[in-house]
Amino acid sequence: MVRHCLSVVLAVLGLTVVSWIVTGKTTCPPRPDLHSGSVERLGAAALLGSWTGEWQGHAATDVFGYDQSLELRVVSIDGHRAEILYTAVGSRGLGEGGMQRALANLVDRDPPSLEWRDAEAAYRFVLDPRLGTLSGTRLGAQTSRCDLCQVDSAGVTRSRYPPLEVTGKVAQLVSLTSFGNFIQYVLIAGSSYLVLWLLLKKRLLHRRIQAGFPPAGQLWREIGYSGITCAVFGIIGLTWVGAYNAGWTKVYLGVEPYGWIYLAFTTGLLIVLHDAYFYWTHRLMHHPALFRSFHSVHHQATSPSPWSAYAFSPLEAAVQGLFTFSLVLVMPVSLWALVAWKLLSLARNAVGHSGFEVFPRTTLENRLLCWHTTVTHHDMHHQFADCHFGLYFTWWDRLAGTMHPDYARTFRAVTHRPVALETEGAAAA
Repeated sequence: MVRHCLSVVLAVLGLTVVSWIVTGKTTCPPRPDLHSGSVERLGAAALLGSWTGEWQGHAATDVFGYDQSLELRVVSIDGHRAEILYTAVGSRGLGEGGMQRALANLVDRDPPSLEWRDAEAAYRFVLDPRLGTLSGTRLGAQTSRCDLCQVDSAGVTRSRYPPLEVTGKVAQLVSLTSFGNFIQYVLIAGSSYLVLWLLLKKRLLHRRIQAGFPPAGQLWREIGYSGITCAVFGIIGLTWVGAYNAGWTKVYLGVEPYGWIYLAFTTGLLIVLHDAYFYWTHRLMHHPALFRSFHSVHHQATSPSPWSAYAFSPLEAAVQGLFTFSLVLVMPVSLWALVAWKLLSLARNAVGHSGFEVFPRTTLENRLLCWHTTVTHHDMHHQFADCHFGLYFTWWDRLAGTMHPDYARTFRAVTHRPVALETEGAAAA
């Protein structure tokens, strides 16, 4: 487990390097005509000209700051008033309608600064005479900063984040997203454990698929590996949000513009597509050349528990997490659909590893339910390893010939036990 923890740390460092490359730009050198001794002589004239920079958001969802470049041009200054043109081009927020004109108040002549308000927020930019930058603050629904550098013939711009600041920001956001994933895991897997393994254990002993229960050491190991998986999901989630802020994804935040029917349709489609993705990647990870590195951690438990739901190696966690990241690049999907699918998938996974058959005894005879993977279906995968690779449905196993020949018999044997009959192993537990 230590080796896998180190691999997650290396992944965070790798993401930090990528973040630095994405956000880093050459540092704007000191301008000889704007040193501190010349501020009084230059006065407000130092603000004239074109400036460019980028907003930096402070919320956890704004991964590398707003992906929004700002252009500001101070056209004229008359007394205590300045005429400016400004626009911000990006995925959302200020100025998406194009260039806007505003009259700004000129305040704090030493150093010179601009203040104005529009329909969205109030703005203040203060000149840094040493670097020749405007450090701006936007106050509105969300406070954010913007550092601008005056555009000259060389087209130099100032770096948004120094390397250490990038490292701290990435580490903080990975921690937040990982913690959120782990809370979801604990709530859903813990609920399955509480209901099936504690509250209803005696009533469901006749539905216990395998004799006995795994030791406490296995449960704690599964929780530990699930924590690593949540960290990997956090890294992928951070990258996902960064891609969203950059406008690379097709995610939208509400019901519109496609409506409720499309939202319901895409939620179902996510399940079907994920089932296909899971089957084939799962089966591929059982190849002898990949099994030890990718999937052996999950199969340390031949008798799984609800805590097994996220007990993956970092490599397998990355494979599982890349499904969403790949999908949102090509298909318009609501964030609501993604959340609904993720919670359903985790709940399905936790119950599927519970070891108690919760499906009705008529499942295999029912035309709709017979296509669903039962708890017995996945439990047999942990016992035999070379069968039952599907997550939600059995159709890929049926089409590809990976159904265990004794599946139907085993399911009926478990679900047709008399309620009063307790298996020898379950009674011993």
